[in-house]
Amino acid sequence: MRVGFNPNVTTAWFTSVMGIMNSITMLAIILAGAAVVREREHGTMDHLLVMPLTPFEIAMSKIWANGLVIVVAVGLSLHFVVHGPLGVPIAGSIPLFLIGTAVYLFLPPRSAFSSGR
Repeated sequence: MRVGFNPNVTTAWFTSVMGIMNSITMLAIILAGAAVVREREHGTMDHLLVMPLTPFEIAMSKIWANGLVIVVAVGLSLHFVVHGPLGVPIAGSIPLFLIGTAVYLFLPPRSAFSSGR
């Protein structure tokens, strides 16, 4: 096994970042769904649907708003949890990691564009 980026073979170095990636996936699914459910419960979904907006625009606004919250939470958790109490040295670029997080959140997987062949 290659340990070039983890020479001490400390499991917290690897599992902390992977835990953040798992949290990103779960939060993306749960927060976007919860936003739509809240609109339904408060009765404002009917108001949104009669406005001159397409359902796609309504859904994308929920996804963008929750995606921004997730990217900010990832940046804060990298600094205040992973680098702080866990003591994982961050050798790479944090802004690049946040850009990668945004790409992961906002771009659909390649299979969504395939024609099924």
